Amino acid sequence: MNARATIGTRTAPPADLASALEAARHDLDPYGRDIRYFESVGSTMDVARRLATQGAGDGLVVVADRQTAGRGRRGRRWFSPDRAGLYVSLLLEPLEAPIEPGLITLGAGVALAEAIRAVVPAVPVCVKWPNDLVVEPPGGARRKLGGILAEGLAVNGRLTRIILGFGINVQDGAPPPELAAHVTSLESLSGGPVDRATLLVHVLIRLRGVTGALGAGRAADVLARWERLSPSSHGRRVAWSTAAGSRRGTTAGVDPDGALAVDTAEGRERIVSADLRWLSP
Repeated sequence: MNARATIGTRTAPPADLASALEAARHDLDPYGRDIRYFESVGSTMDVARRLATQGAGDGLVVVADRQTAGRGRRGRRWFSPDRAGLYVSLLLEPLEAPIEPGLITLGAGVALAEAIRAVVPAVPVCVKWPNDLVVEPPGGARRKLGGILAEGLAVNGRLTRIILGFGINVQDGAPPPELAAHVTSLESLSGGPVDRATLLVHVLIRLRGVTGALGAGRAADVLARWERLSPSSHGRRVAWSTAAGSRRGTTAGVDPDGALAVDTAEGRERIVSADLRWLSP
C-alpha cells in the first residue's frame, strides 16, 4: 500500500476554513502553520502520527470531513459521518518538561467546552472525566457531544510530543441505533446551523492558551476551569472494576495530575484510567 493510500486523499481546505484560519493566524500560532485537509481518512490520529514520523513540524493540524476508522478512548469506534462533525488531530509542540497525558486531555476538554460555549452559547456543554463533552439537562439523560484522545509520540524511548485528537458532533449524522439514545449534536441542541470553520478556529485558539498554561506550570488554573465545567466531578456516584473486585464511591474532584478523586467507604482513592460506570443518584 502506498503512502497516499495509507494517509488518505489530501485536498485544499475549503475557502471558508482557509479564510478563517488566515484571519486568526496571529492568535493561532503555532497551530495552523501546517494544515492538512482530507476528504476521508481512516483516523486523523493515525495520519498525524505518520506525518510526524515523516518530519511534519510543530503546529501540524489534520482535519478530515470523514473518518472510516475513527477511534476514541480504549480503542472504541468513533462514529464520523461525512461533514457532520469536526474530526481533528494536532501535533503539540515539543515538551520541554514532561506533562501528564491526563492533564493534556483535561486541558483539551476545557478548550473545547469554552470554544463551544463561545460559538454556540445556547448549548450548555460540560466536560466529564476523563475525555467527554456532554450535555446534562436537569432531569434528563446525559448525552455525548464529543470526545478527546491524547497519545504520546516517543523518540528514542523519550516522550517528546503529544498527538491530540478530538471529535465534535456538529450535526446528528444519523447515528446507528445503539448510539442514537446516547449522543446529540450542536445543531440539534441549538436549533440552528453551526459553522465548522469558526468553531475550529475558536478551539485552536483556546488550545493554544491551555497548552501554554500547562507548559508554564499553571496546571492548577486549568484544572480549576475544568472543575467549573464538570458538574459530575463532585458528588456523583461511580463504580469501577479492579483485580480485587468491583469498587464504588462518590466523585470528589481531580488531583494535581488530573486523576479523579473518589471517596469510598475505605477512604479517598485516585482513579487514573479505570472505565467508570456512572450510577444514578
